[in-house]
Amino acid sequence: VATFLELLLRRLLLGDAPQDEVELAADALQPLLCCEPGAYSALAGQLVAAQAAHDPAAAERVHNALGGLLASQQQAGVVGAGMGSPGVLSRQSKRAFRQALCQVVADVRALTRVR
Repeated sequence: VATFLELLLRRLLLGDAPQDEVELAADALQPLLCCEPGAYSALAGQLVAAQAAHDPAAAERVHNALGGLLASQQQAGVVGAGMGSPGVLSRQSKRAFRQALCQVVADVRALTRVR
């Protein structure tokens, strides 16, 4: 699960996936994030560390953007709730996650591609 999470995030954040692909990937990424928040945090830390070598100010903003995505899921109560619980990922939480992911991808791409 952690490997797939990493591949998907790297593709979205560092690749050139179009907006519609990002929205579709959100449906796969949200359950992975719920199951493996530690793997997500570790990957976010790696991305921030790589950015810090180039631009420490941008690294802080990348950290805030990536942390905000996990925090929004924790606030919604879906991270750590367990995937066996029916209805954990409601339609509303999926829509909110999709919007948050699109914003994070746009923010991180803007910060990591400007050097």
